[in-house]
Amino acid sequence: MGCRAMSPRIEFVLLSSLLASALATVGYLCLFRDADSGQSGDGSLFALSTVLSATVSAAVGAFYAAAVHSRTRPSRGAWTPARLNLHAVLATLAIYPLVVGSVWAVCELASERHVPSMTDVGYVMMIGIFVGFYAVAAGAIPTFILEYFACSRYLRRTAATRGPA
Repeated sequence: MGCRAMSPRIEFVLLSSLLASALATVGYLCLFRDADSGQSGDGSLFALSTVLSATVSAAVGAFYAAAVHSRTRPSRGAWTPARLNLHAVLATLAIYPLVVGSVWAVCELASERHVPSMTDVGYVMMIGIFVGFYAVAAGAIPTFILEYFACSRYLRRTAATRGPA
């Protein structure tokens, strides 16, 4: 039993998820510099939910972009890293506010300390979506820059596995 190499699509999805979780961690730490916000159980829960939301959104966005890339015909134009990056980042940023709102609502319901006005799932979801839109506005350029390298690696790997045309 030999060691099999990872497929380019799986590597692209994992690399995009890893980059998104690193960027979300740095963004969370820059946004909440207060030492007490990450020390409590609820602060840690919301930090984890933010990073988890970014990771899931990036995985879905990268999978979507790789699926679009594999389904298009070569006659429709060559794929560049910027074109694949645009597909991946737009899909990721489109789904991120909804995912972060949903995860924050679940975390609020699962936390030990409920704020009476925050027990309404719709209210918490709205706050999560606003935070998600803020993260999209602040993180779009760094996401695009980091994802470019993952896209160029994916395109090199898929070109190498297809062989010469």
